[in-house]
Amino acid sequence: MKKSRSRKYEGGEEAPEEAPPAEEAPAEEEAPLVEPEVEEAAPEEPKPRIEDEMCCCCLCHCQGEEDKPLSCCGCFPIKCGLITIAILTLLITLVLFVEIYWTLLNEYIHWWYVLVGTVCLIPLIVACIFTIRFFTKDQKASRTKMWIAMILAISSFTLLAIWNLIYFQWCYKYDTVYAGVDGFGYTQQPKKGFMVWSLFLGLVLDFIWGYFLCVATAYATCKDGAPEPIDYSGGLNDKMKEATE
Repeated sequence: MKKSRSRKYEGGEEAPEEAPPAEEAPAEEEAPLVEPEVEEAAPEEPKPRIEDEMCCCCLCHCQGEEDKPLSCCGCFPIKCGLITIAILTLLITLVLFVEIYWTLLNEYIHWWYVLVGTVCLIPLIVACIFTIRFFTKDQKASRTKMWIAMILAISSFTLLAIWNLIYFQWCYKYDTVYAGVDGFGYTQQPKKGFMVWSLFLGLVLDFIWGYFLCVATAYATCKDGAPEPIDYSGGLNDKMKEATE
């Protein structure tokens, strides 16, 4: 039996016994001669970009929470459709101006036909100004002007169709309508056939822009709310209600 030794400090106090040295840990086991095979990690697939997972409306912000349930032609966002409508309005204005002023080179048509036709297109010119304003900034005033522009476009199409009917029925002195210019030749068409075709195109344009008017009104309503009803009586209805009460 080994006796534990204790040390005494000054004053007679004994120091605590020293702990026996810890036993040495056993030697580590020898590593195996064959190293385990390390599985090769499969190459990571490239993650898709955020832009690829987002729709076009998320990138260009052409659709918000208010107009998300609405659409144009059943498949396009309503704002995207409205921008397309504005572009079509500008294009149809250019086409009609070229068609009318092209007749200045026609020796069978009077020069004042072009003058009256230009007057009929004045509402369409104002409509183009409103559409350009909508391009610059989408705000309440420009949205209101947009559906007003559709009404002005319909007015121009109707006026131009009526003017063609009046001119070629009573002012045109030939039984055949000659379309074209000197140097390129003329194409002939019966007067009645030309007038029917002109009225048909006017009606088609009216119906198309009538649908565009519904789209512009729906977009303005979802963004700004329903417009307040206009009191055409000048407050007379309110006074009559107060008198009856």
